[in-house]
Amino acid sequence: HRRGLLMMRWQGLDDPMPEAARPTMELVPFAELRAHLPEDTPPFTKVQRRAQIRERRAAVQMRSARE
Repeated sequence: HRRGLLMMRWQGLDDPMPEAARPTMELVPFAELRAHLPEDTPPFTKVQRRAQIRERRAAVQMRSARE
């Protein structure tokens, strides 16, 4: 997607979050993405992503059928 929304939520914080602990983001070219991820980040193939989407859709359909 070229555009999107990112929402982050913290619950139960007793104090304000220090600046150093706050999330940051950086736009990087897709071809360079792996270089910006932690080394232990497992690869996720197109086939795995399609399976994940199928599973999520099936779960939504099951919830909808129960309502």
